[in-house]
Amino acid sequence: MDITYQAECDIKRRLKQLRTYTSTPGKGVTRLPFSEEAKGAVAYLKAEMESAGLKTFVDLVGNVRGVLPAENVDAPTIIMGSHYDTVKSGGEYDGIAGVVCAVSVAELLAQSGIPRKYNLEIIAFNDEEGMMFGSGCLGSKALTGQIDRHYIEHLTDENGISIREWMLRWGSDPEKIDTLKLDMEKVKAFFEIHIEQGPVLDEKKYELGIVTGIVGLLRCMATIEGRADHAGTTPMSMRQDTINIASKVISRLDGLADREQNGTVATCGFIRAYPNAMNVIASKTEFTMDIRSISDDSVDRVQEEVWALLDEHTAKCGASCDVDIKLRQPAVRMSGELVERLAGKCREHDYKYMEMVSGAAHDAMVFADKVDTVMVFVPSRNGRSHCPEEHSEYADLAKAVQIVFDVMTDMMVE
Repeated sequence: MDITYQAECDIKRRLKQLRTYTSTPGKGVTRLPFSEEAKGAVAYLKAEMESAGLKTFVDLVGNVRGVLPAENVDAPTIIMGSHYDTVKSGGEYDGIAGVVCAVSVAELLAQSGIPRKYNLEIIAFNDEEGMMFGSGCLGSKALTGQIDRHYIEHLTDENGISIREWMLRWGSDPEKIDTLKLDMEKVKAFFEIHIEQGPVLDEKKYELGIVTGIVGLLRCMATIEGRADHAGTTPMSMRQDTINIASKVISRLDGLADREQNGTVATCGFIRAYPNAMNVIASKTEFTMDIRSISDDSVDRVQEEVWALLDEHTAKCGASCDVDIKLRQPAVRMSGELVERLAGKCREHDYKYMEMVSGAAHDAMVFADKVDTVMVFVPSRNGRSHCPEEHSEYADLAKAVQIVFDVMTDMMVE
């Protein structure tokens, strides 16, 4: 059954509405966790899920969840979803396109009249990006039992407000955080559709990408403590210049990643110095590091080299350094069976596709070591993402819906 036309129309309508829930109109989409814009998107998604025939609720951490029940409600559950939060001034497709695709799959299954062997739960996850608290995947981690009271009390935004406090403002009870964990024995599989966020599919003119693995990821914040002194009167040999130390480490990141020869990447995306004055030696410098690779050994090697460099340069001048690890997520592999099923559907529909590794983190990686998991990528025009220029074609998103719908249909009646 070709359902791409209906899916394309529904995806377009929903995405056009969802892009209006932003705090930066005209300057991309900004929809941070627990914000007023998030509340608007949550209300809209909940209504759309209900109109698609799902039974809905919003959980303690802000995940929007809709269930299409099986004929036997005690049957295992297939989960499908992505995230509805964004980066600051981001695009209108990242995450949220996968959510509306999932709603389309559920709606089409409900309309098809096909007997359902499994429950289908659609989830719009909150705080995948980690923009506010530095970690990410809050919604999916909570459902897989990786979030506890210490976690939500320890992680704070730039103003020192904890996840726990934001949950209270949202109207949730953070004391019940442990109750969110799913029984993973009752989860049959996890599916996620997402834009690629890179140039490969667009450049090579592929219609879809079937993800075989997601890179491991280390995110951390380094804080170097030195001493503030006069920029003109303090000899170079007597300085505890934290910007100088940070720059020596940051400048080595690209070489350390290149040395691995396997696609490993390392990035410093944030740096802040104190007192941040032209004629004062910086007494403190903070900077982030983001290290990714399909090889966990490569992530570990780069990390060890960076730690050694920090120790070396701080010891030379008597400064000190502390590193706060915000996230350490191992590399994961997708289900080989589900990859092959989706690839087979691409061949049936004559869609040009390729198998590929994801260099970006996704909610799917949180589930992949616990249940059979798979992702489908759609092309991103010119590889642009996390910016207002982000664009993917509705028709390509509809093709992703088609192959996932086909695979789920088979699973429901097998």
